Amino acid sequence: MPRFEPTAADDAEANRIARERGIEAERYLILHPSNAIATQRNWPVGGWAALARATHARFGLPVVVTGSAAERSIVEGICAASSGASVALAGATSIGAFGSLAKRARAYVGITTGAMHVAAAVGAPTVGIFPFQSDFPDRWAPLGTKTAVVRASYPCHRGDTKERCSDYACIANLDVERILAATEALLR
Repeated sequence: MPRFEPTAADDAEANRIARERGIEAERYLILHPSNAIATQRNWPVGGWAALARATHARFGLPVVVTGSAAERSIVEGICAASSGASVALAGATSIGAFGSLAKRARAYVGITTGAMHVAAAVGAPTVGIFPFQSDFPDRWAPLGTKTAVVRASYPCHRGDTKERCSDYACIANLDVERILAATEALLR
């Protein structure tokens, strides 16, 4: 299994960010809602905001929404629509500091992307969301002892791929209950 161990400098950066944002160690969940396709398209934030609100309600923990600097508007849109249930953290960390934050999180929940693999590699309970019919979770699932995969339940339009989808309805209509159930199972 792949392992990633954040350095002392990564931990120091994560501690500083957590202190500045009021994030308590082991008292939050990470939600990572986007990938490289998201910044090139009209990415729906409603499904992710609903997931952030439901995650906060179910687990009673703040939801730290992460992303790259290019994904800042997506992350901030989700946080604005999540009724105070989340903290925006886009473009604020190095990969190492993200790994340190993921290691301390109660769980990581997010779309299939590099951040998902970093979270699994540091040992965070990791739920990988594979919303597109053209995704390959058999090949790209997070590896680790506490990982789960949630496939899309919303059907793609005939012929759509994630690169050519017209509306990303699978993202707008995330299966929140299945994602929460997978998270809950990992936290037991």
